[in-house]
Amino acid sequence: MPDSDSSAANSTRIYGEFPDERAVREFATAVANCERELMSYRAAVTEVQSSLCGLRTVWSLNRIESEHDQLIRQIAELRSACIEESLEPVSEIEATKSADRTFRSFVRDGTATDAVESLDETAARIERQIEDKRTVAIARLSLTVAIASLFVSTLILLSGGLSLF
Repeated sequence: MPDSDSSAANSTRIYGEFPDERAVREFATAVANCERELMSYRAAVTEVQSSLCGLRTVWSLNRIESEHDQLIRQIAELRSACIEESLEPVSEIEATKSADRTFRSFVRDGTATDAVESLDETAARIERQIEDKRTVAIARLSLTVAIASLFVSTLILLSGGLSLF
């Protein structure tokens, strides 16, 4: 079942309600960039195929997570900006007092907070998808190790039994 993300609609709404404010445009651009990156992140996680023993799957998921660590930090910066009602936490936006005043009214309007909450929800769904895949992969890896141990034990028993004859 495909996810329907409201974050794309939120960034469009941001532009529509505050079209002439530079700080708001920069914030909306940061939100839009995060939205695109989240879609890329989701696609990468979805494309990870479960390997037979699970080790490659775990490795692939870890690699994808590390590649997208910066995205999670950017979303955290946007969230902090909404909480603090200041653009200072967002590294890619130049914060000034007048920009912060505009941004403060923008946050109080709820538009910015809605957009960031949508990003958070999408990121949380992706993280749950990763954890689900990782759990299955680790279970497969454990099963593979158990089967290999059983096979080795059987070989040891058979070789010991054959030496008696």
